[in-house]
Amino acid sequence: MLNRIADGREVSSDFSRKFKIKRMGKDKDDIFWQIGKIHGLENLAFVSDEDIAAANGNPILLQSLCDRANDAPRPNAPASFDKVIENVRNSLDNYERAVDNLYPGKVYEASDRKKLLALPFLLAKKVELPEPKRGQKEYDLFRELYGKNWDHYEGVNFDSEEKITEFNYEQYIDKHLLAGIDTRSQDFKNTVKSLNLQTRTAMEQHDDNKESFKQMMPILTTLDEEETEIFLHMVRNKGRQASASA
Repeated sequence: MLNRIADGREVSSDFSRKFKIKRMGKDKDDIFWQIGKIHGLENLAFVSDEDIAAANGNPILLQSLCDRANDAPRPNAPASFDKVIENVRNSLDNYERAVDNLYPGKVYEASDRKKLLALPFLLAKKVELPEPKRGQKEYDLFRELYGKNWDHYEGVNFDSEEKITEFNYEQYIDKHLLAGIDTRSQDFKNTVKSLNLQTRTAMEQHDDNKESFKQMMPILTTLDEEETEIFLHMVRNKGRQASASA
């Protein structure tokens, strides 16, 4: 098989059935051997149970199935945000039915069923959220919302802007106020620490804005131009309300 690869000749996935690869190191672990080297393993969710069973745990065949599912045509994006919500609800309903029918006749412990039903939400927390790239509409939307480019601080490894600490509080608190305060007391030190945590440097605020925008990215990709403007208007209003109440 290696000679065929070296000669640039095609290697069918069935070709691997004729050979047994020696398992060494981490490959001796059955789980690692089966799925540890498969790219895009999540695409198996779009493969039929029959095809997965036919692979018989062969990682080469499983990779082939994942690649085939990944390259398959994708359905069109939902026509509106309401349609996105409807699709999510339908998917969760289908998932609940799949969990209940996973083992016909088996009655789950209440806690086990709850864990299985919560699995999509736990996995969603582990998902790496997308980031806008130059040339994408989301990149321009970020600058429109926050006034800076996404990569404004790219290459900056040290935040040079100072915040209040117990060593420089004189620069932030009026000396007339300090005259009546015991600056050596624990209460004062705790107050300074609280102020330090509550204030944000420009670079810290930029990082916060990026995290907030990453949460919005999956929604923005489903909206048309008019819906995007409405959504951004809502975000701006919430930001103004939060600033006014702070």
